[in-house]
Amino acid sequence: IIQIVCDEFKIEYDDFFSRQRKNNRRYAIGITATLLKDILKLDVADISFLLKKPNNLISIYSNEVLELNPKHKSDIVIIEKIENINTKLKQINHGY
Repeated sequence: IIQIVCDEFKIEYDDFFSRQRKNNRRYAIGITATLLKDILKLDVADISFLLKKPNNLISIYSNEVLELNPKHKSDIVIIEKIENINTKLKQINHGY
């Protein structure tokens, strides 16, 4: 899941876990956290441990993703990335 999100956002795997502020990294973390919760049924504490971020940031980033507005231009780009990620995950899950 993490690598697929990194690929979609064109973020290096190491940069995903870095403390540097990079473009869209916040959304990448929020999407990853949401997917880990929805697909693997992990709780915030487990996601926090895996993503090496405090619980409160995991909640904030995840909520930002859930509150994306398909009518806002900048949000549309992120929503399209989420759709691409979900398509790739379904292909992996179905063995394509």
